[in-house]
Amino acid sequence: MEQINEISPVLYNNSYYSDIKASLFPFVAYRNGFGLARIFAVIFFVLLAGLLPIGFFVQIQESVWQKKYDKALESYENGNLEDAGQYAKEALDTAKNSITLRDSDEPLYSMLLSADIYYDQNKLAEAEPIFRELLAKYEKKDSQFHTFIGKYSFLTAESCFAQGKLDEAEIFYNKALTAQNYSYWADKLMLAKLLRSLGVIYCRKGNLLKSEELLNKALNIYETNSGTDEDTVEVLKNLAETYKKMGKPDQSEMMLERAEGILSED
Repeated sequence: MEQINEISPVLYNNSYYSDIKASLFPFVAYRNGFGLARIFAVIFFVLLAGLLPIGFFVQIQESVWQKKYDKALESYENGNLEDAGQYAKEALDTAKNSITLRDSDEPLYSMLLSADIYYDQNKLAEAEPIFRELLAKYEKKDSQFHTFIGKYSFLTAESCFAQGKLDEAEIFYNKALTAQNYSYWADKLMLAKLLRSLGVIYCRKGNLLKSEELLNKALNIYETNSGTDEDTVEVLKNLAETYKKMGKPDQSEMMLERAEGILSED
């Protein structure tokens, strides 16, 4: 045993295994290692030389995006929607055009903020592509995101409706309607808004019976769930238009009188 103990350190330091051990310490390995150790050390240095600039570049991109996003959020919270919209667009462009960020969460955060800003500015045409992209993203996720599917189906429908694209608006309103049993649609007043919008579309497209049905449902929700006077008046006017097209002038006039009665109370 004594002989083995005397020889073992020599064998260990000059063996194949010494190269493996040395390669775990690249700087020492390159200077003192043998064969395989030096190869491993060179590979390590090459990888390190390539990864360091990439990591530094990623940090720069994240920093640029973060600054623009923070400015957008600050402007939005202060009510400065024009600046908020510009900063949000820059943040979104930075995230989407960056190889290192495009597959991260930064584009999603930028889109969510941009969507809120455009909606508050009533820039629905500009918002439509973002609403559609957000909807597509959430449709690919698990069922727990049905709330967002409902929300962005509704917002996409709103943007299409505002641009007169009634066929597309109808599709997205109906898609939103299927989400009414989830938390976002638990609000009856939101459901009433959805039904009213569909009722108006059906009226314009000549499906008057369907329009009458949905508008009456919306009216019932507004009247039984403390809807605003403005909402109730608008749906009464919509019903008046539907009855007029149906050739029912008396019912049309009745709806208008009810609307005028609400307005006269204010």
